Amino acid sequence: MIAWPTPLIDELARRRAIIFLGSGVSKNSMGIGGKRPPLWKEFLELGVIRCADKKRAREISKLIKESDLLTACELLHDALGNEWENLILEEFVNPQYPPSEIHQHIFSLDSRLVITQNFDKIYDTYASAASQGTVVVKSYDEGDVSNFIRKRQRLVIKAHGSIDAPNDMVFTKGDYARARHKFAAFYALLDGLMLTHTCLFLGCGINDPDIQVLLERNVQLHPTSNPHYIAMGARYSDEFRRAVKKTMNLELLQYNPKDNHSELRSSLETLVELVDQKKQDLVNTRDW
Repeated sequence: MIAWPTPLIDELARRRAIIFLGSGVSKNSMGIGGKRPPLWKEFLELGVIRCADKKRAREISKLIKESDLLTACELLHDALGNEWENLILEEFVNPQYPPSEIHQHIFSLDSRLVITQNFDKIYDTYASAASQGTVVVKSYDEGDVSNFIRKRQRLVIKAHGSIDAPNDMVFTKGDYARARHKFAAFYALLDGLMLTHTCLFLGCGINDPDIQVLLERNVQLHPTSNPHYIAMGARYSDEFRRAVKKTMNLELLQYNPKDNHSELRSSLETLVELVDQKKQDLVNTRDW
């Protein structure tokens, strides 16, 4: 079980925390035929199978094995052509993924800001339904995202776009470069949010390009700021954890990933209870 840090519980209770969602959260959903949304690497491997150019397929597979997923994704996009969009629809839309228990726990944390890197709409749809349509969902490429940051409504930000607009999704190496240039104001907004809020990363990897850039830049500009947190289903040495803390100001919250990350789900259920208790304490003490 994750031992949730007291400062994180306090930030969540005061609604001064942002929850970052990665593909590991969507992986908890099971659609038609028992299918689950693929992780980034899994999606690329599925694409390689469809690649008619076997020489190109071998090159992409080599890049995947070397963990150069951005370049692999760029080459695969070009190799598949029109089949690229069909693959996206088949993997992220057609199975009709329902929300899972983990989505319910995340919503129950009552964070005003949730930033998701997922193209699917699993959490977005659940949050809208659970809130009677009061949750606002905005994409990185919408010019009025900043207008909603200071409003009282709960906000879900699609940092990489949505399956509703496949051509605008941030997926390949070129997509990342274009997004950072064309939508520089959005990335500046993220920089500001990283400074003013505590971030809890769920279902994300520390090798994600966006997360790395955001955290590494933030720690260089503001080396004394409070740490952010990431739940990781793996065990790392103390030396590795110290290195991540030094270079990214990120605390690793480790758990056992067996049984489809059931320990993370139960840990989040506990976190909801701890945050609710802290909220009640704030009501009683009026220590807003």
